[in-house]
Amino acid sequence: MTTRGNVGGVFLTVAMTAALWAWSGGVAGAQVCDGPCPPPPVCPPCVNDVCPPCVECGAPPVVEGSPGSVTCSGSYYPGREVNVFTFGPDNSIQVKFAQVTCSEGFSVQVTLFPTTQTAFHDRLKSTTCTTPPSPLFDDGLPPPEVTCNETVVLDVGAADDPTSFCAVYRVTPSRNDCYSGPVFDERVSYFVGWKAPAKGNKHDFFLLRDPDSADPNYNSAAPLCFSQNITDGTVDRNYIVGTIRDPGLGGRTCCPSDYVVARQKIRPITKQD
Repeated sequence: MTTRGNVGGVFLTVAMTAALWAWSGGVAGAQVCDGPCPPPPVCPPCVNDVCPPCVECGAPPVVEGSPGSVTCSGSYYPGREVNVFTFGPDNSIQVKFAQVTCSEGFSVQVTLFPTTQTAFHDRLKSTTCTTPPSPLFDDGLPPPEVTCNETVVLDVGAADDPTSFCAVYRVTPSRNDCYSGPVFDERVSYFVGWKAPAKGNKHDFFLLRDPDSADPNYNSAAPLCFSQNITDGTVDRNYIVGTIRDPGLGGRTCCPSDYVVARQKIRPITKQD
């Protein structure tokens, strides 16, 4: 007896694998363009109208010598609880909901803000943001004990070399009544990826969150402070966006808000008995 019931699925798998191989550089040959070539796609291609949960947002622009932000949106509905938002080949954030409860679905808008160390530090340790989240330590004096992870490289014309900025992500759903989960503080999970090598101790990286008004822990007296550490595990040095092997760091929380990867650059000195 001959069984043929899974031929279509096998063909689709083979086609998707071949497309991924070609997309990731498996096919030799130079790209030929009239004028400058556009950047290669970051997301894997669609195969037979089946597209991966990946949204290409584009790299941040430079506007009159200053870094600009980038905003894009992705759709969520039952059966599609996750999207990866890519910002050029170097930065990405995965936003995944434990459950999508609205049959009509909803959308999520993600903005990447290229951010300086000074601007980050004002949201970590300042007169308004008094205490960094545990176990981070920072006394507010230079040099900073905690820095944000510089993964956005832009040529702003300030020097011969490009300038590095940190990626602050703002995640905004179109509605807050369309997602749920068995554990309130784990309804939304995030995974921030970047292409630059994650040097140093993998335990020194933290995914920080600035709670928004939808969070029960929102503090209206400190509305722009990275006051929560939602890190879940340590840096994954082989995170994969499509077939790109990047470092990445994950975390879970109740609601969308602002996120940044930070690093405990200088460890506090502890006395030994």
